[in-house]
Amino acid sequence: MKKENQNGLTNFKKIVAMGALAIVGFSTNAMAADPAWFTDLNTTLAGILVMVGTVISAVIAIRLAPIAWDHIKRVINRA
Repeated sequence: MKKENQNGLTNFKKIVAMGALAIVGFSTNAMAADPAWFTDLNTTLAGILVMVGTVISAVIAIRLAPIAWDHIKRVINRA
C-alpha cells in the first residue's frame, strides 16, 4: 500500500506535480526575462530558417519542373 502524506499525495504524484509546475513556470516566464540580444538572435535564426526552407523549395521545384512538363506535354499532345 502506498504511503500518503497529510495532503493525500504520494511521492510519485508530488514529483509529477512539481515537474508540471516547473514546465509551466519555465515556459511562461522564460521569455519574459530574456535580454534584447537573445530576442534578436531568435528572430535572426528564425529568418535564416525561412531562407533555407525557401532555397530548398526552389531547388526541389527546379528539379521537378522538367518532369512535370513532360507529363503536361503528353496531355496536351493527346488532344
